[in-house]
Amino acid sequence: LLSLLADPLGFRWVNTYLVRRGGSVRTALRRSAVYAVGVLATAGLLFTFQARWLVSLLERLGLWTRWEALGTLLPLLALALPVVLFNGYVASILLGLEAYRVYNQLVLLGAAGLVGAYALAWLALGQLDPRMAAWLWIASYGLAAAWGVLRLREGWGTAASGTRSEVAFADAASTGFRAFSVNLLACLHLRVDIYLVGFFLTPADVGLYTVAVAFVELLTRAPALLGTVIYPKSAGEREGEVTRLLASLLKLLPAVALVALPAFWLVGERVIGLLFGTAFVGASSAAFWLLPGIVCLSGGILINNFLAGKGYPWILHGAAGAGLVANVALNWAWIPRHGITGAALASSVSYGLWLLVLAVYFRRRYLVAAQN
Repeated sequence: LLSLLADPLGFRWVNTYLVRRGGSVRTALRRSAVYAVGVLATAGLLFTFQARWLVSLLERLGLWTRWEALGTLLPLLALALPVVLFNGYVASILLGLEAYRVYNQLVLLGAAGLVGAYALAWLALGQLDPRMAAWLWIASYGLAAAWGVLRLREGWGTAASGTRSEVAFADAASTGFRAFSVNLLACLHLRVDIYLVGFFLTPADVGLYTVAVAFVELLTRAPALLGTVIYPKSAGEREGEVTRLLASLLKLLPAVALVALPAFWLVGERVIGLLFGTAFVGASSAAFWLLPGIVCLSGGILINNFLAGKGYPWILHGAAGAGLVANVALNWAWIPRHGITGAALASSVSYGLWLLVLAVYFRRRYLVAAQN
């Protein structure tokens, strides 16, 4: 969460856009490194030497008794934050180069290194405390980022690396801020239902609803991967080929819904019980009513990534903002009456609204022209 809030210039997204448009890899990497060092210095000041302000704030909000154990982890949090950011910055540059194999290797290296380090620590010591987990996390993702930088250096001499550096910082910052703000809105849109379930209901209900969300969001993994590819290709599109491809993909959504809904009706409760335990089968009703929204969310992810490649037009903010407002209003009305099923229905309606706004804009602005 902090890595999202600490990146108001949106380098995690704008690096892909600028490099794909012909910007210099050196410039993008240098800018990212300087910003990550600045975040390290700022976070070090706020979370170590001046951490009393955070403790005081949490005490005034009545939350410190819940988060007191976090106090010992604040210095590690200050170090982890720029590592998260820089790892994401390197990955975004690789996407801009369409170096998907190296991008996948970077992600797998960080994840496999982390899991392997956790397993070795557990086998050697028989335990894994939070501080040790944090150090291993920082080390694995830091090493993955360093490896990514080395692979980028190998490609600096190639034409695909980009040779122009004339993209002004002001232009990059403007595009980056639009990327940051729309992703912040999207994050709130996707997670505000969980916060409101916690506000109106019990921690047990939050657990059930979170399981329902985690289970049905497995359907969005394929669209998210496709979106990762669509984003840089959209930024470099010249003849409308990506536009027509996206239109073909969106036509598959009704078929996905027709398969997913009956399948879940038949075996969803058993699968949830198998994956999460019988204590969580109560999440199946919420998961079922979330499914239509998740199908809409999948289509919205594809269009969102396509439009991001066009420079993050303001319609992305309008669509995400409309979805967020609808999600809050409907959850506020339906959770007290219908519990977590009401939250699922509210989220499905808001995801459908998000997709509708994006789809209308995509058709009018890009698809008609590409077909002509």
